[in-house]
Amino acid sequence: MKPHLLFADRDFNREGELPDSAGDLSQDLGLETIWRAMSGGDRFIWDVVRRVTLEGLKTVEDIDYRQEVARDLMDRAEELEQLYQVAVDAVESERRIWGLSGRHPAGALHHGVEVLSVLVPAARRLRDLSEGMRSSWKSRGLNQFAASLRQDLDDAYLERVSALLRALRLESGALFGANLGAGGAGSGYLLLRPSARRVPLGERLGVRERSQHVFTVDPRDEMGLKALGNLTDRGLAGVASSVSEAADHVLAFFRSLRFELGFYLGCLNLHRALADQGLPVCWPRLAPGEERRWSARGLYDLTLPLRDGTRPVGNDLDADGCPLLVITGANSGGKSTFVRSLAMAQLLAQSGMFVGARGFVSSLATSTHTHFVRPEDDSMSRGRLADELERLSRTVDQMRPSALLAMNESFSSTNELEGSEIARQVITALLEGGVRVAIVTHFFELASSLLESPPRPAAFLRAERLADGSRTYRVPPGEPLATAFGSDLLGRPNSEGRMDG
Repeated sequence: MKPHLLFADRDFNREGELPDSAGDLSQDLGLETIWRAMSGGDRFIWDVVRRVTLEGLKTVEDIDYRQEVARDLMDRAEELEQLYQVAVDAVESERRIWGLSGRHPAGALHHGVEVLSVLVPAARRLRDLSEGMRSSWKSRGLNQFAASLRQDLDDAYLERVSALLRALRLESGALFGANLGAGGAGSGYLLLRPSARRVPLGERLGVRERSQHVFTVDPRDEMGLKALGNLTDRGLAGVASSVSEAADHVLAFFRSLRFELGFYLGCLNLHRALADQGLPVCWPRLAPGEERRWSARGLYDLTLPLRDGTRPVGNDLDADGCPLLVITGANSGGKSTFVRSLAMAQLLAQSGMFVGARGFVSSLATSTHTHFVRPEDDSMSRGRLADELERLSRTVDQMRPSALLAMNESFSSTNELEGSEIARQVITALLEGGVRVAIVTHFFELASSLLESPPRPAAFLRAERLADGSRTYRVPPGEPLATAFGSDLLGRPNSEGRMDG
C-alpha cells in the first residue's frame, strides 16, 4: 500500500542526495524565505518542502499529476489538514511505544503487536475520511489513493487483523507445535492457536488425572527457565518476524503519507501568505524542452513580500523561441530581481507548484542553475574571477541539454573587455549545447555584441528608467544602452531602502 500522491507510479526518494546545485539555488534565489513561509515554523515540513522543491520533476506528465493533487487539496484545506493530522498522529503514536523491536522474538512480537494496535485504528480513520471526501476529489492521485484504501482496508479485513492482534498478545500463554528431529531434538517449531477446549474443573484442581502431559519448571531452576525461554523464542521466531515486517510496512505507509501531504500543506501555507497580501499566483504550463517556450504575465519575486512585506512589481515576458535572454538597463532598476523571479518560477513550476505570476509558460528544463555575483569574501585564497570561473565550471558539469542557467552580473570581478569576452564564449558554448541562458549584465560590450551577432535567437530586456531618473522596476523589451545611469542613485534610496553615494 502506497500513498502515491507525489508520483503516479512510484514513491518519492526521501533519502536521496540533494542536487549539487542546491546550495547555489538556495543562496542566489533566497529559497529559505520561501521554505520558511511554507513550513510555518514546522521543522519537518521545512525538510519536506526543501527536498521536493530542489528535486525537480522531469516530465510534463509528472508535473500535471502533481498539480492536479495540489489543486484538489488546496481547494479543500480543511480536508488536507485532517488527513495530515491522521498521518502525524499515527507516526507519533508509534514513537511512544516502549520496548525493543528485534533482539528477542518475544520482544519483537510484543513491539510489533503494539505498533499495529495503534496503526490499525489510524488506517480505519484514514479510510473513513477519504470515503467522505472522495466525491469532491477530481485528481487522479487522490481518487487512486481513496480506491486503494477502500480495497485494501475494508471492514472485514480490519476486523480480522484486530482479532489476530488480540490473539497475539498471548494473554493465556503460548501454544507451540514441533516435530522430533535427530536425537529427539525439536524442530519445525510453530505458534499454534490456543485450544478452545475448556479444561475440566477436576483437572484444574488436581483431583482427576490430566488428559494432557504437563511439565512445570521450578522458579528456582535457572537453567530450566533459560531452556524454556529458548524454546519460546524458537516458537515465536517466525510469527515475530512476520508481525514486525507488517508493522514496518504499515508504519512506512504513514511516514510516506505524512511526507507527501506535508508538501501540499506547505503549498497551502505559502498560498495563504501570498493571498493575505493580495498577490496573484497561477498554475504554470510546462511544454516539452524542444518547444522553447518562455512567457509570463505579472511575474514577481516571491521573496520580497514574504521577507518584509514589500509590494513586488510584476513583469511580462514574451520570449518564445529564444534560448537566450539578455537583461540590461539602469542600476537598481530591478534586473536582478527579474532574473531571480524567472529562475524561481521555473524551479517551483517543476516541483508541481504554483508560481508568483498571473500567467507563466515555460519549456521543461532538465535542471535549473544559477551563477550570481557574490560579495567580497576575505577568507578566499584566490581572486574573485578565479572563484567565479571555478563555480561556473562545477555548474556546467551538472548540466544537460535543455537545462536553464540564470546568470547575474557574472564576471563583473574583471574589466569589461575581458569579462565580455569570457561571457560571450561561455554563453555561445552553452547555447550550442542546448542550454537556455538568461543573463543580467552591465557590460555594454557584451550586450551589444550579442545584439549585433547573437549565437542563437535572443530576446533583449532593459530595466525601465523614467525621464526624471526614477525607476519603475519594470523590465520591458529594450536594446542595451551604453550607460547604466549610476549617477541617478547618488543620494537617493535604492530599491532596498538604503542610500547610495
